[in-house]
This record gives sequence, structure tokens and C-alpha cells, in this order.
Amino acid sequence: MIQLEKKENIAILRLNNGVTSPINLNLLNLLEERIGQIKKSMGDEYQGLLLAGGEKFFSIGFDLPNLIHLDRNEFSHFWTTFNRLFFDLYTLPIPTVCAMRGHAIAGGAVLALCTDFRVGAEGKKRIGLNEIKLGIPIPFATDLVLRQIVGDRTATNIIYSGDFFNMETMLNSGLIDEVQPMEEVEKRGLEMLLPLAQNCGPAFAGIKENRTAAIKHTYDQYRAEKDRQFMDMWYSDSVQTKLAEAAKSF
Repeated sequence: MIQLEKKENIAILRLNNGVTSPINLNLLNLLEERIGQIKKSMGDEYQGLLLAGGEKFFSIGFDLPNLIHLDRNEFSHFWTTFNRLFFDLYTLPIPTVCAMRGHAIAGGAVLALCTDFRVGAEGKKRIGLNEIKLGIPIPFATDLVLRQIVGDRTATNIIYSGDFFNMETMLNSGLIDEVQPMEEVEKRGLEMLLPLAQNCGPAFAGIKENRTAAIKHTYDQYRAEKDRQFMDMWYSDSVQTKLAEAAKSF
């Protein structure tokens, strides 16, 4: 499900959970394990991280066919793990780039937002957060980080619409930093990382903490309330019906 590769001093974490790389508990646990490995070797072996996926999908998002059958306690465990991983990536004290050769949908887009920079593929590859169309809010941490990256007005438009956008459409917003031909996406991501990795160290870690600490503090303040709100919506009859319908497309 997760491959850890190395190119020079850059760790490459690749989602490899089938063609669509849906996000389930097994994938999250493996991601956490690999990120733990990278953390232990930061400075010596790894000075940057490239998060990558497949050619058709970076990730389709939550593994709905699996998740809709979980009871509330089981899903709560998944949800807690997902948010913990979000901040593991978001606060990682080395430069990070997400290389999206394929679609980044819902939870897949959330993972992309955890990184410092995002490179997308040109053409018909799309990115977006469609949670509102399923009757649920985007995760609270995601809302906070999206507004930090693209600004309040653009974030509101993205979230309220629930649409999927071509990567090129999102270039000027900051959601996507560069668009490249699919076969060049990962190469360009590595090119972006290598000069940043030269300055990887305590100063870089401090600068990144300056950017991420306020978001993490706000999330921690409201986490219990926001988690309860999300779970109540997830298990409402109307949302369960929409989730079951959406699961048929997997």
C-alpha cells in the first residue's frame, strides 16, 4: 500500500493501494509507520519528502465501501488516526512536496494540502473537496489549512461548491504551485525539493513551526466539538444514504 523510496537525500512516499489508492485504516497505519521511519533519519539520511501516487489517481479519498460498514467506535478510531496523520505530515520539520500525476479527490486532496508545495499534472487531472455534496463538512483541520494556503474567499468558493477542478484552474490560487506533463510531475517535485533540502536543519524546522503551530493550536482547542459534529453528520440517515450511493463508484 505504501512504498518508501529514496532519491539522493529525498524520501519518496508513494501511495500504492491499487489504481485509486483509497484511504483506509491500513493505509493510514502504514503511512504513520513510514513517516516515523523518516523522522528517525531526518538530517542524516532524509532532508526532504516527496509524497506521490499513481498515474490515474493520487488518491480517490476515503475508502467508502469499507468505511460505511464501520460502527461509530470503529469509525471514530479511523477518524482520529486520519487527523493525527494529517498533522504528522503538515508539521514534518523538513520540506515537503506532493506530486500528483493523477486525480486528488476529497481525502486525497486533504493529504496534498499537508505538504508545503503541490505539483499537479496537466490535462484532465482534477483536485477538489466534494464533502458538501455528501452532506458532511470538510475536516476542520483541512478547512484551517486550506484557508491559510489560498485565503478565505477562495477557500470558501472551493468548499461551498464541492466541485473538482483541473489542476491548471487552481494555479493562481496557491492550491497548486506548478502544473507539468504527467511524466514530468515527480521529476519537477524532486527539483523543487533538492535546493530546499540544502537548508534543512533547525532554522528550517523553526520557520515551519512558525507556520503550523497556530493551526495546530486552533485545531486542538475545538477538536472534541468538531469531531462530535462530524460524526453526528456522518451517521445521519441522509448522509449514510449519500455515502452508500457514492461507494458504488469505487
